Amino acid sequence: MKKLISCITAAALCAASLAAFPVSAGETDDLWERFLRYDLCITDFDALTAEQQELCHFIYDTEQNSNDTIRCERARRVLAGDDVGERVSLDELEGAYGIWDNYSTVTKYGWQQYIHCVPDIVYLNDTFNSLPVVDGQAATNEYWLDDEGKEFVVFYDKYHASSPESIRHFEVFNENKESVKSIPCAMPDEVYNDLVIDEECAKALGYTVKNGGFYYTRPDGTAVLAGSIYTQSQTLEPISEPFVIESEINGCPVTAIDGGALISSMFETIELPDTIETIDMLAFADCPYLKSINLPESLQYVSHYAFYNCDDITEMDIDCPELKLCWQSFIFNDGIESASLDVKEIGQDVFGGTDSLKEVRIGDNVSKIGYKAFYGCKELSNVVISNGVNTIGQGAFAGTKVKSVFIPSSVTVIGSIEWDLGALASAGSASEWTPHPLTDEAICAFDSDCVISGNVGSEADRYAEEWGLDFVPAGAVSGDVNGDSSVNMADAVSIMRNTADPDGFPLTVRQKQYADVIGSDGVTNLDALTIQQFEAGIVAQLPVADT
Repeated sequence: MKKLISCITAAALCAASLAAFPVSAGETDDLWERFLRYDLCITDFDALTAEQQELCHFIYDTEQNSNDTIRCERARRVLAGDDVGERVSLDELEGAYGIWDNYSTVTKYGWQQYIHCVPDIVYLNDTFNSLPVVDGQAATNEYWLDDEGKEFVVFYDKYHASSPESIRHFEVFNENKESVKSIPCAMPDEVYNDLVIDEECAKALGYTVKNGGFYYTRPDGTAVLAGSIYTQSQTLEPISEPFVIESEINGCPVTAIDGGALISSMFETIELPDTIETIDMLAFADCPYLKSINLPESLQYVSHYAFYNCDDITEMDIDCPELKLCWQSFIFNDGIESASLDVKEIGQDVFGGTDSLKEVRIGDNVSKIGYKAFYGCKELSNVVISNGVNTIGQGAFAGTKVKSVFIPSSVTVIGSIEWDLGALASAGSASEWTPHPLTDEAICAFDSDCVISGNVGSEADRYAEEWGLDFVPAGAVSGDVNGDSSVNMADAVSIMRNTADPDGFPLTVRQKQYADVIGSDGVTNLDALTIQQFEAGIVAQLPVADT
């Protein structure tokens, strides 16, 4: 760990060309604080280890000093405690189909057969960036060959049948972004779901066909559902008999459903085995009669548009503790009225624009509610947030009918910024796309008429005060400065710290109201003494009655 961090810190300036984010010292300090709180969602930097602090500085310095809008993906994942796996090697690239991060927000057709590797640098603008354009192709990801980034790989993945080897390939660059080697890509053995094929054609192409489904196996010993005879159906008649996805093919567990595998099929029910871990983009999109689908606990990843326009689904009950719902996975489903989500993360814009959604229960396993997760769900009025959520993104519940919500004390950051879109954010843009989420104007997580309920002194209290939202203290009594529903020495200590160092230990307006137990001269150490006397039984009640 120490070696990795010291190396990538030393290589910070290799990742992107330096330039132009000129700010004054005061602005820099403020930007750094916003970066920690609203990007990394770190509220106590001093509690981090020295290695973690060094990683934070590396990410901040590299991203802010770049001419490009970039994301230090690998370093961020290391900081988050994720298993980033091994770096790619040149030997692995020989004969490989491609390289991609299996858990990227952005997916590509065919990535199920690619080498999985977490990129070091992701360029969030896929059209205007400083990576070299090769054969007319722009790219977005740098895969470093070592911890210092002295050489890195870029995958140029566009395919043209007339000249596949000259266009679809890996390019190796040095730290000056000069090409040092080109490695042709192998072509996947199967075609993907841009074609409608029958069983005989599927068999001829090498698929295993079973009960109407087309499957292939991967080198790691797992299998993937690639399509079916029902995909992109030519009839509009509903199919009442369930489509059952196999649990294994040729002795290999079926762990993934490929992009578009059952797009525009007419099934009312689809049954998934408990081996499924990944549902790729558009897998079940435009299934007009789909009413019922089980999502097994093994599920870890649902990609964007996976359930796009599945308007006959009225209820989603998802209990998958390791699942990350990715960007727009349930967007524009105008049938879902209620959702119970007990997953790991609810990503960016997951239910955006789902007009029918009325109620949401967010379970204990959920740690993150992403940027604009429920933005524009104009009928959403009832939201229950369980005690487990740590962060709520900007605009998460804006544009809804949510007029009141209780936010538990487990939430330590409200207003986390947008980052998840990756290269898709610039798709189709006509001009240069250069967002800086830390400096862009913030969006309130709730509409201005929403009443926030929570504990005094909590992040909910602070956020309501910052945005001018009405706040209703939950279970607070006079003297309860820290909002833990009891009055004791900890509250007295909070007062004494504040009087000694108001900037270092600030109190919100509501905390000051509960701290002022004697009702004179604001909050002083006399209030702290009175709270201690109350705990000892010397003072009978708080606030102290006027004399």
